[in-house]
Amino acid sequence: MPLQYAVTGGLSAVESGLRVTSRGLALGVTGMQATMQGFEASRRSLDLFVEDPLLVTEAPRATDIVLTTAPVVTGIARDQRRETSSAQRERRGQQIRSAFTDLGPAFVKLGQTLSVRPDLVPEEYIDALEELQDQVPPAPWDRVEAVIEDELGPVDEVFDDFEREPLAGASLGQVYRAELDGEPVAVKVRRPDIEARVQRDLRLVESAVPVASAFLDDGRAFTLETIVDQFADTLREELDYEREAEVMEQVRANFADDDRVKVPAAVDSHTTGRVLTMEYVDGTKISEHGALDSMAIDRADLANRLRETYLQMTLVDGVFHADPHPGNVAVQPDGTLVLYDFGMAGELDPDVQADIVDFFVAISQGDVTAILEALVELGTLDPAAAETGDDALGEVVERFVERTRAGEFDAQEFEALVDALEEAFYEMPFRLPPNLALVLRVIAITDGVANTLDPEHDFFGVIDDVLADRGFLDEDATESAIEA
Repeated sequence: MPLQYAVTGGLSAVESGLRVTSRGLALGVTGMQATMQGFEASRRSLDLFVEDPLLVTEAPRATDIVLTTAPVVTGIARDQRRETSSAQRERRGQQIRSAFTDLGPAFVKLGQTLSVRPDLVPEEYIDALEELQDQVPPAPWDRVEAVIEDELGPVDEVFDDFEREPLAGASLGQVYRAELDGEPVAVKVRRPDIEARVQRDLRLVESAVPVASAFLDDGRAFTLETIVDQFADTLREELDYEREAEVMEQVRANFADDDRVKVPAAVDSHTTGRVLTMEYVDGTKISEHGALDSMAIDRADLANRLRETYLQMTLVDGVFHADPHPGNVAVQPDGTLVLYDFGMAGELDPDVQADIVDFFVAISQGDVTAILEALVELGTLDPAAAETGDDALGEVVERFVERTRAGEFDAQEFEALVDALEEAFYEMPFRLPPNLALVLRVIAITDGVANTLDPEHDFFGVIDDVLADRGFLDEDATESAIEA
């Protein structure tokens, strides 16, 4: 018996030793991976300094960016390998939000772009980045006046009257009230020197992508490069006020026969790349619920019309206002929706519109297989993952569809299911093509606005109504409606 106990004890000790050794080897491999990532990032950094003279000429700004972001870079790499807890990732998300805020407009815009990318960042980052806001004091009037004079001429000669205090402002531009030919107008002026600052920071961000990619797997590294390219294009477009005027006129024409939606008319004679003059259209911010109630506005109906308006722009028109936060959407006393600020806008070609319609139809019909197929057609999901019927994503989508169609959601459960979807997307070979990123942004922002207007708001009910009204539940009618 003593011999048996000794043998058993020895085997147990060997087994324990093997487990400890295995854990040690795993930690060693992880440490080696981190070391290799750090080495590769250092090598790429040295290459950048040799290849890109901007990193030398703008060394102070580059150093500021590095010092501000360095504390979170290692943590991001650990989060990407899922070696941290949810609480740690929440803290990291808050660190990133604070760093982007400190670094200024280009980084605030980058953070807002990442906030709708569950394929690239964990849900905890998304929660933090959704709260990013521009925090920039107004530029001095004398500098703003110089921009107007460079573009149009002396302010008092080209306008009948011009108020010196801005009505609204953000990181890229400021809006003033003025009078032209006896009519009130709004004048949006690009902030002085903002283009040079943004272009510099965009170059620095683009230069940093190869370094950041060293800490990511190949799929997410490719996605990061794509999203930075898209973000840079979008931000440069936001700086071009002539382009914004063109988009405004397109959307305005699309709603010409709908007196429930108002888009200000651009004044071409007083619009340039840095100054946008438009019809002055007053309204109450859609988030001012007390004021809406005092005007006897039906908030439930308003929430539905907000959704319908943006679904029309994306599913039917193909040109859409992509920044529907409460500061950019107002309501007139008769309930008319007013849309402001078309700097951030998107365009969809008919094929993509049809694929989005197929996705919504699949949700409407509760067809999980069709949902996954639509995601493949949209380029968001690897076909192999859909064909194998990935359990994690399939189960979450199925649960989402079942509860949606049954109308059994409460706010907490809906949020938990969205979190589960984001987690599945992050873990899977899920990618969000650039042309869908703005669509997702619109859906996310209008969801928040609609649900605060009406806590009982039924997004999927609105989708069903729009699909039925537009004939999208009929395959032939879907194609003809989009082509028209």
